Amino acid sequence: MAKLVHNVQKKQHRERAQPSERRKLGLLEKKKDYKLRAKDRHAKEAYLKLLRQKAKNRNPDEYYHAMVNRTTNEDGIMLEKEEEPALTEEEIYLVKTQNATYVSAMRNRDLGKIRRMKQALSYGSEGKHTVFVDNETELETFDPVKFFKTDARLLNQRENRLKVDQLLDGDLKNYDQVFEKTKLDTDAEKLKQLKLLKSHMDRAKKLQELHNEIVISKELTKEGEKEKLIGSDGKPYYKWKTQRKR
Repeated sequence: MAKLVHNVQKKQHRERAQPSERRKLGLLEKKKDYKLRAKDRHAKEAYLKLLRQKAKNRNPDEYYHAMVNRTTNEDGIMLEKEEEPALTEEEIYLVKTQNATYVSAMRNRDLGKIRRMKQALSYGSEGKHTVFVDNETELETFDPVKFFKTDARLLNQRENRLKVDQLLDGDLKNYDQVFEKTKLDTDAEKLKQLKLLKSHMDRAKKLQELHNEIVISKELTKEGEKEKLIGSDGKPYYKWKTQRKR
């Protein structure tokens, strides 16, 4: 005969809740919470006991280099002293001089690129194209379009003036269309070169400002009374007091 043990309803053991008059104190602490709190307390007590034992057994004559480089503040927090600079003033001055030389070399390289690009883009083009004739009659009947064998719209272009046969050298027979196509290609390439030129000019300007900052910081390492002033542009500058040389 089968037993009916499993069918008997057992009593449910529930944990007691926080009484209503003590709800302001928060949740009622259960045994699992007490075990965690007790474990943490015992760990701290054991660590403090170990520290007391180490302090009791400490040798008063022992010495470590860290004792000199470390101190404690008012709150008992350990702090390390700032290390002295490994370089002397002369070495720092030499390093700043080398940095200024490098920046100046980079700026001069960009200035060379800017100068060559301006020449390629016909910046500052001066002078006129002079043609010599033999007599007054040739002067009166002189036609620059026939002489240069080019289009009238290209007469004012001193550099890279294409001739008519060069304009017609292609599939298109109408040199007006060739001229417009060449002009568009030239304008697009010139715009690209202008953007590149602007980037080089901006870089050269930034390098010049960086070079000035390095030079000023290098000069500030020198001895002598100086005064910091603010210019009209809002940037600081320094003025040294004149000293009589012996």
